[in-house]
Amino acid sequence: MAEPQKISKGAAPSPAAPFRGLAAMLVARAGVDGGATAYQFMSPTSPACAWTWQEVFARAVGVRAEILAMGLRPKDRVLLMFPAGLDFVAAMLGCFCAEVVAVPVSAPRRNDNARWLGIYRDAGARAILVAPCIQSQVRRVAQSENLGPCEALVSADPTQSVLPSSGGFVPPRIAPDDIAFLQYTSGSTGAPKGVVVTHAMVSANLGQIVEGFGYRPDDHLLSWLPMYHDMGLISSVLLPIYTRMQTTLVAPAAFLRDPMWFLGLVGQIGATVLGGPNFAFDQMARRATPETLDLSSVRVVFSGAEAIRPDTTQRFLDAFVPCGLKASAFVGCYGMAESTVGVCVSPPDAPQIDLQEAAFNAGLFVPGPGRRVVSSGVPLRGTQVAIVDPQTGARMPTSHVGEIWVKGAQVSPGYWNRPDANVDVFDQSLEGHAGWLRSGDLGALHDGHLFVTGRIKEMIVIRGANHFPHDIEATVAAAHPQVQPGRVAAYMHHDAAGEGVGLACEVTRAAYRAPDINAMVQAINAALSETHGLAPRRIRFLRPTSLPITPSGKIQRTICAQDLPGVVADRGPQPVHIAAPSEPRGHVARALASAPRPVRRSRLLTHICDQLANATGAQTKVDPQVGFFELGVDSAGSLTLVAALEHALDVPLDATVIYAHPTPASLCDHVMALLSGPMPAPENLPTDDVAALRALLGTPVNS
Repeated sequence: MAEPQKISKGAAPSPAAPFRGLAAMLVARAGVDGGATAYQFMSPTSPACAWTWQEVFARAVGVRAEILAMGLRPKDRVLLMFPAGLDFVAAMLGCFCAEVVAVPVSAPRRNDNARWLGIYRDAGARAILVAPCIQSQVRRVAQSENLGPCEALVSADPTQSVLPSSGGFVPPRIAPDDIAFLQYTSGSTGAPKGVVVTHAMVSANLGQIVEGFGYRPDDHLLSWLPMYHDMGLISSVLLPIYTRMQTTLVAPAAFLRDPMWFLGLVGQIGATVLGGPNFAFDQMARRATPETLDLSSVRVVFSGAEAIRPDTTQRFLDAFVPCGLKASAFVGCYGMAESTVGVCVSPPDAPQIDLQEAAFNAGLFVPGPGRRVVSSGVPLRGTQVAIVDPQTGARMPTSHVGEIWVKGAQVSPGYWNRPDANVDVFDQSLEGHAGWLRSGDLGALHDGHLFVTGRIKEMIVIRGANHFPHDIEATVAAAHPQVQPGRVAAYMHHDAAGEGVGLACEVTRAAYRAPDINAMVQAINAALSETHGLAPRRIRFLRPTSLPITPSGKIQRTICAQDLPGVVADRGPQPVHIAAPSEPRGHVARALASAPRPVRRSRLLTHICDQLANATGAQTKVDPQVGFFELGVDSAGSLTLVAALEHALDVPLDATVIYAHPTPASLCDHVMALLSGPMPAPENLPTDDVAALRALLGTPVNS
């Protein structure tokens, strides 16, 4: 067998250099840099634990021996289930050495076994490798379900200092199309989908990532990303083998509990690379106490895995550039498990552009004031990106929003044992050329950069207009201080009466015991109507940490449309709906004319409030001093109310009257003033919108 590939000390391998597999790379790394620190795990409550490359290699070979002793053979699938720590690293690399297919999953919470059981069965796994701290819990379930063996690995246990011998190990001969691991994507427990990740895919994407980000052997990565997830697995576990960079790992819970402790490690260890999804930077910016931080060593801060929000980016930079962080270090990136992890990386001068809002909502990038978007980068070497009409499959012009399609050596051949799903996602043809991946993401190519705008399945379409969930979520989070920032989900809600915007919002820990639900509902209604012209059809308030999210922190919006645990309050403001009028035109005006003058205003106000209560489904009497939009009236609903009031009073009203007089009391005063003066002919004044709504209500324009 040929000698393992050698890597010159102090230099990363050429991105184009082929290698036979990660086990061979590990052998070479241990042989050249054996005494250098490879990985360390740090915690705010316990001493750091560090392994050299030689120790990592020896532990991986020890794991291999334990796997073989279990009777497993090459290409068997094995579940890896570990809390954050170095033992996951040894277990993953040991699987490569043993030629078994690793299936990393998150460590289950107590009595929360449905997801990993579904993955075990879908993958056809033969065994489970676990950390000692969860072995009894997992083994009990495995035995009750008649699964394969569930073993804790002695060689991977950081508390065990006695290492097995690694002498005589020869890395297996790996074919490029051999499966390295199965990466299960976030989704329902009933139908998990495992992305097939081959050794060729990993090799290609590691080289692309090194080149795209400009990583160096002397870099030091500081990561809190979950290692069983694609971004954490590739960047924190596998990339260091390729580049020789040192990696410091911390638990995701430690980062979320205290982001400033995490950032404080930068100066302590000299970290040069950080990264995560947008919400992580939002957390750091919101909880910034930067006085004692030193971030001058950082060269790369990557943001990916979810939409990159320019306001979040700016707040993060505003908070930490004074600590020595270089603004040019912040880069956007884009990828997915189906492409190993990486597709695009933005250069340091990546653009933020301002676009006309109306054109953007229509799927066009037209420069102008209204909305700022951030580049997710340019395609990595050897990667093609196309924007395609998801309905026709035709390539779309530059600066048009469509589905993002990807083609490259890092793209997966498909989901494990999912031929029905594969036929719609993988190996798609574009202009006569096969091999394209349908991402399911929406975006546009503009000046050579990819701008990601949302997900096809998550797009909220109301009255033919597209609304991006993350825009609505940002508005809701800012509407009231008791709504937890970054923990709001907007989704398309369907019920027997129709469809509209649904919201699931975590309340803050401070407000959890006594949340002011009415105040939050009114604030959310007002903010959504003012900013987006929408009214939510349903709002559910959840206790802290109840919102469904993926391991990387992305909100699982499609799951939020289902029943959720931890609901504190469930409010379902109905959209404004007024039946076709049964009373003759002007009936309220005539009733007012026959009433004593002192009571006319109170009767008109009662009519407006009753009409509003009936239209919105209000369960209590409407307060005339509360705004229409706080009560859940959206832009279309305001027009409906105006049309109904015109019919009742036989008075021409401008379509925007509710915006000028935003409460029932102020609208009543305005109408009373109109009724006391000379009135123009109704047919001369109604706007097209009001006329159209009259037609929808079954009332002729001039009736």
